[in-house]
Amino acid sequence: MFERNERQIVPGYDLYGTAARVHEALFRDGQILLQQISPTSWMGKGPVVGLGFVMKTTIIAVPMPNGGFALDVKIEAELEDMGIVWLGVGWFVCLPVAAVLFFFAWRDATTRQKNLFAATWSSVFGGSLPHGQAGYPPLGPR
Repeated sequence: MFERNERQIVPGYDLYGTAARVHEALFRDGQILLQQISPTSWMGKGPVVGLGFVMKTTIIAVPMPNGGFALDVKIEAELEDMGIVWLGVGWFVCLPVAAVLFFFAWRDATTRQKNLFAATWSSVFGGSLPHGQAGYPPLGPR
């Protein structure tokens, strides 16, 4: 439903060490368990959070010809059963209620995505992003 993709070039050849650090960061900050589905790709799904949605993550590593690899990370929030029920009830009862619920779900999903991307890239690059890109600090206590 709400998805966001990011790509970073990772220097070096430690693909599986990087994947292990990303796995640990996603589990620590989002309870997302990754499973390897091919030699260079992983998928995972977290528990139901917020207004009935789950965070799903796909990670794909693409070797670069000049060394290193590109790490593509996609984090998406998908509505589960309860979220669809809440949205349907809000739509049936009153359209503005559905719009407000949708807005709160969108805001919660984007905040969680920002936190998960910050955790992912800080685990890959040791707290500093390349090329002067600013990361997102984790919000609130864990």
